[in-house]
Amino acid sequence: MSLRPYQVAALEAARIRYREGQRCVLLQLATGTGKTVIFAEAAKLCRGNVLMVNERQELVDQTAARVGEWCGEPVGIEMGDRRALSIRASSGPRIVAASVQSLARRLSKIDGNWPRLVIIDEAHHSTARTYRSIIDHFADARVLGLTATPDRSDQEFLGQVFESLAFEYSIRDGIRDGWLVPVKTIAIRTTADFSAIRTTAGDLNTGDLDAIMRRESMLAEVAGPLVERAGMRPSIAFSVTVEHAHDLARAINAVAGTPSYAAAIDGSASRDERAEFLARARRGDVKCIVNCALFTEGFDHPPIEVVAMARPTKSRALYTQMVGRGTRPSIDTGKSACLVIDFTANSKRHRLVRAYDIFDGEISEDGLEIIDQIIEESDGEIDVQAALDLSDERIRAAAAAKRYSAVEIDTLASHLLGKSIAAGGPPTQEQCARLLNFGTHPAVLSNITETAAKTLIASLELREERGLATPPQIRLLNRFGINATNMSKESATRVIAEARRSGFRPSAVRMAACREGVG
Repeated sequence: MSLRPYQVAALEAARIRYREGQRCVLLQLATGTGKTVIFAEAAKLCRGNVLMVNERQELVDQTAARVGEWCGEPVGIEMGDRRALSIRASSGPRIVAASVQSLARRLSKIDGNWPRLVIIDEAHHSTARTYRSIIDHFADARVLGLTATPDRSDQEFLGQVFESLAFEYSIRDGIRDGWLVPVKTIAIRTTADFSAIRTTAGDLNTGDLDAIMRRESMLAEVAGPLVERAGMRPSIAFSVTVEHAHDLARAINAVAGTPSYAAAIDGSASRDERAEFLARARRGDVKCIVNCALFTEGFDHPPIEVVAMARPTKSRALYTQMVGRGTRPSIDTGKSACLVIDFTANSKRHRLVRAYDIFDGEISEDGLEIIDQIIEESDGEIDVQAALDLSDERIRAAAAAKRYSAVEIDTLASHLLGKSIAAGGPPTQEQCARLLNFGTHPAVLSNITETAAKTLIASLELREERGLATPPQIRLLNRFGINATNMSKESATRVIAEARRSGFRPSAVRMAACREGVG
């Protein structure tokens, strides 16, 4: 197995920061893009001992197995009754995986000079006292943190621990490059009212939210659409509390008409019980996994196609982690997308996170209103990236209605004419007809002079002779961030045809453009 290009780039970025004298370096990669492979390779390349720190027991065992296989050497474990470090033989393993809780309690028994590299998975937790005590104890070791979500709802900044964010690879990057499946969403309007819920530590108060979501009426409002939309596709539902998880699983099974469609599990289950539960899910004996915070991180089951947000949140980090359970491609099932079911309610003063918030980049208030409208007016699944693109298009159109600008509306005209588009007398009727015949945007005609129109016509005639893309083709592809100014007409036609076949899915359009040699 070889590293993907962005994984190579991430490791090189970390190496550069270490060479510059930094000790604690952070890498941000979207859930499902192979963070484990990155720190497995880092452990393999390290010329010394390596300590890997994880949040929960499943992650420790999972990490130890995968890193050991990647590196071709045994990986010790420091957790529970397993003590690869606190009671260490002279010839113990070079790589050790540990749970943060066990490690923090046993630091006094562990040599602070032992590791050369400390790797922290899910590094957005690293501002906690337990993590800081570990980092301080191994004061001479380099620290490599990996996370999908560097933002925290409690406003504790990771800059308190890490000196730099050396590399970023977003969910949008992963979808564009084909390493993640596209995200689709559907909004289910419920009768719930969240407007009176208090905010605690930056998120909806758990007790207040639980009291609403566990009402029988709300359980039914969630269970019905979930079963209808998910069908027999593997799914995962996130609940507010453990009690809510078990209540919701009961309600889902009642709607599905079988006691085994959904099953709930919580932290009280033993390691063996959790392993058996996951084995049932992976066999398909359980279609819907219902949990409270147990599988928000590190749980890897690629066949999951549907993520049900029965736990509304104001935390983008938490929401992103939950969606990440469904964005991995699945070779076994060949899934084409991850469907996120949002259960919306009257929230008034609360700005709840929605599926489009997991994509990088700021969205304006106008954009938020438009996207909400697009999603909620539809009764089907909406491609989130397509909704974002459509929102951008509507905002641009609204701006154009107020103030026509040839530079904004027709990029080819702007490219060909430069600054000469708006000075002098208007173009003739013959010139206007000729330009419209070429496909020039009508708004350009009221923004150029007769002289500029003559220049533009000559340029368009020359482009036609050379077989270059037409103005309408360029405008369409420009919506997807593709500069088609120098693309041939035949290439543009093939890309647009592929765009239509894919439903104008941005990643497919960009992939088709890349095949034509245009980035």
